[in-house]
Amino acid sequence: MSDARTPFTAQDRRLVRGWIDWVAGHAEPPAPMDSHAAIMDHLDGLLAQDFVREYGSEELFAIGIAWGDALRMRHAGWEWVSMASKGGSTVALDLRGAKGVADPDALVTPGHIFARRAGTAERLDPRAMEARLLEEIGSVAGGAAE
Repeated sequence: MSDARTPFTAQDRRLVRGWIDWVAGHAEPPAPMDSHAAIMDHLDGLLAQDFVREYGSEELFAIGIAWGDALRMRHAGWEWVSMASKGGSTVALDLRGAKGVADPDALVTPGHIFARRAGTAERLDPRAMEARLLEEIGSVAGGAAE
């Protein structure tokens, strides 16, 4: 899996920023997206809205990217990387520099996680999804940093 990782480019950074700005723009004025708590609070409110049920995979992918940026801010060593995919490339969080992660090659694709879960009956709760993700990757509480 690690061979699929490529450096995060300026274009990747612009794409991620664009997705985050799109998610922030669902509030008037745009929601602050400068901390884990701010992003999670905005996502909680956004995902509780009825219109979100009509979103397709692209919109939910963008929400997942915002969620991923919140995770990156909270967990030391989680960094954005590019990754080869069937459609060309995507962005992922590389956890190789993180402490307390059981798999030293862990790679998380937050946009894809949200897009995949959109078709389930499960409510998209960003904090619960973070807790589940931490369990799945074998993270320990000491590995997280505010």
